[in-house]
Amino acid sequence: MPGEPLASPPSDSLANAQQRLTEARGNLRTQLAVVRRLRWASRWARFHLVWLDWATTLRQLVDRTVRWRLGAGLCIAVAQGGLTWIITDSPLLAAVVSIAVGVILMALLSNPPDQVLETARKLAGFERDEAVARLAVAQAEVPGLQATLRGVLLEHAEVRAEAARLELSRNADRRLAVLANSRWRLLRATEWEHFLKLVFTELGYQVELTGMSGDQGVDLVLKRGGRKIAVQAKGYAGNVPNSSVQQAYAGQGFYECHACAVVTNSRFTDSAQELAAKLGCVLIDEQRLVRLMNHQLDFWKLCFGDTAPESTAT
Repeated sequence: MPGEPLASPPSDSLANAQQRLTEARGNLRTQLAVVRRLRWASRWARFHLVWLDWATTLRQLVDRTVRWRLGAGLCIAVAQGGLTWIITDSPLLAAVVSIAVGVILMALLSNPPDQVLETARKLAGFERDEAVARLAVAQAEVPGLQATLRGVLLEHAEVRAEAARLELSRNADRRLAVLANSRWRLLRATEWEHFLKLVFTELGYQVELTGMSGDQGVDLVLKRGGRKIAVQAKGYAGNVPNSSVQQAYAGQGFYECHACAVVTNSRFTDSAQELAAKLGCVLIDEQRLVRLMNHQLDFWKLCFGDTAPESTAT
């Protein structure tokens, strides 16, 4: 997080997450294709068994009534065609229906031969049961693959978010490096306040400038994680006296802040350091500011003694 060094994750972590996502999607697509294929196989097995059942029933019925199966089939086909002609008054449609019914009846009455019909029915039953069982197994694997894909999607999103956060942090580090290499030791008054606003913004704080008049000893108010820090910006040529510490401490109460600090591009007098230690006011001189901009010093920890929360600054 801003304010402390950031360790970059492995450079291929996003690529690995993308690869796992591709594999998870591929596995799910493959399994869904297997389910579709087995579903069609199950439907065909059911239809085949029903066909053989119809063939058995029709042959038994024909054998009980007439001796000539072919003649019975032709009669039924012609009768169906005639009925269609009467209903639709279309000889062409009647002919088509008659031929279709005849073909279906001939197939049911002759294929497969009587000698293997019962065996074929039993085999079709086994094939139907096997197809249904394989379909059930394949369908049972789908929820697990879907759950895996959801987990991989979440992991991928987290890795992308982390990569974006690290990229933003690297950009902030580059901007801090530019600020650190500028002639900030020569800045005074308003220029120094605006410089510190840029620095603390890159460190992850929301920064509010109080204004030049009536600031009650506080030039900047830093906000982060529900806490506020009152900062007096002291662009100074000589040593900063203890009056700046007094003003920052008084301004802390006025702005209802939780901590206070004085930041200078110079140094502090011994009395200012003694008073700051007594009041709990954080002092950042030119040397500490360099460490701050290089992430070698944690400003939040200096103020509160704990780890800084995630930044909400933009």
